[in-house]
Amino acid sequence: NSEGVENLAEACAAHQTIFIHVSTDYVFDGDTNLPYSEDDFTNPQGIYGKSKREGEELALEINPKTIIIRTSWLYSEFNKNFVKTMMRLMFQKDSISVVSDQLGSPTYAADLAHAIYMIVKQVVKKPQGYAGIYHYSNNGVISWFDFAAAIKEITGSACKVNPFAENAFEVPETPGVRLHNLLTIFLDPATGKGGIRNVVNGVGGSSTIANPDVPV
Repeated sequence: NSEGVENLAEACAAHQTIFIHVSTDYVFDGDTNLPYSEDDFTNPQGIYGKSKREGEELALEINPKTIIIRTSWLYSEFNKNFVKTMMRLMFQKDSISVVSDQLGSPTYAADLAHAIYMIVKQVVKKPQGYAGIYHYSNNGVISWFDFAAAIKEITGSACKVNPFAENAFEVPETPGVRLHNLLTIFLDPATGKGGIRNVVNGVGGSSTIANPDVPV
């Protein structure tokens, strides 16, 4: 997250080319109910967030043509993510409990990819003035429980989804956990549940839902 970004930034700088780097909302501490702007003070709480912030700083220092795009709660048809994990658990269990007091903006990876593509198109047309940090996420603010409930609705699962408040337990906060961590929007993002439906359709039938982390 830091050394790799440093190497890429150096390679792009050596060829005087633009470097686009995807970062995360974990560079913030989550101690606000308001959306974060690109200029807000960063205060990562865990190793992941700290390494991502270090990567941002190195990229901007090494290559003045760096574009950083921070996103949040990313999910897709591929690799491990919240949607696929919930699909697997809902297939395997009669009931699950999901955190209800952490809020954020889920982002469908295909929408993020389209946003990056649109940025590239704009930069090609006008290569000056685009360097810096941008925030991108899909519209809407929900809890992990709301997210799980939407997955249950779309999959038609009979599994019962129960909310629970993490802050009700007197346990240390997990490093890097996101509380009320929202991002402002750079381009027009998609809305609704289309991204979740795409993941469900991409994963396929019950045999793959049983283990949706397996590539299809």
